[in-house]
Parts: sequence; C-alpha cells; structure tokens
Amino acid sequence: MNERVSLALKQAPRKWVYTLILTFIVMAIVIFSFSGSTINWFRFESFGPNFRLLVTQLVNINWDYFFGVGGFEQGVVYKTLETLAMAFLGTLLGAIFALPMGFFAAVNVVGKKWAKVSESILVAIRVFPEIILAIILVKGLVKRN
Repeated sequence: MNERVSLALKQAPRKWVYTLILTFIVMAIVIFSFSGSTINWFRFESFGPNFRLLVTQLVNINWDYFFGVGGFEQGVVYKTLETLAMAFLGTLLGAIFALPMGFFAAVNVVGKKWAKVSESILVAIRVFPEIILAIILVKGLVKRN
C-alpha cells in the first residue's frame, strides 16, 4: 500500500464507537415507538396459508373474468385498454395545455405581472395531485372510532 494512504488511514478518527452508539439509540427509538402501537402480532401466524392461497389464485387464472363473461366491456383486458386510453388522453391534453402556459409564464413574452399569475397557476396545478394523494392517504389511514 502507498505510504501516504496508510498514513492517512492511521490518522483517520475511529468512528465505529459513534456509529455503534447511534445505532443503539435509533434501535431504542424504534422499539419504543412500537410499544404503544396496536399491531396484532398474531396475524403474522396466518401469513403462510394466506401466501399459499395467493400464489394458487395467481396461477389458476379465471379466463372468463379475464376476457369478460357478460361481454368484452366487463373483462380485465377491456378495462386495461380503457385505462391506457385515459392516460394517453390526459397526457395529450396536458401537453396541449402546457405549450401556451409555458409562453404565458415567460417574463420576456407577457411581462412580469402576467408571468407571476401564470406561474402561480402552474404551481397550483403541480401541487394538486399531491393534495389529492394526501386526502386519500389521510382518509384511508386514519383510525376510525
């Protein structure tokens, strides 16, 4: 090994003690945070049979449901194509809407006042999906009495 490298390694501080202490502190905080939780630990006992059931149902595909028993419109394939069409249409409309908004947000095109208004609209549009996601998560994860 190079002498400068070995000298630098010898002079480097030993951080393993600090890392070990920090690891124990974090582990203690995690264990303490689980102490007041209402987790049903006995549900983990049923993991094996539930997982086996999941795998068997994934392997045995119901082809009538996949292609639609009552018609093609009620099958998985149709619903997947419908979802892809909605995604494509949303992307297309977003691209069409983004072009004029980009010009309206440019200070050298419309001026400072209108650029700030357009920029505020664009920020609101960018924040909207996160707000909807937050509402969904809060509604779904909050414990009901």
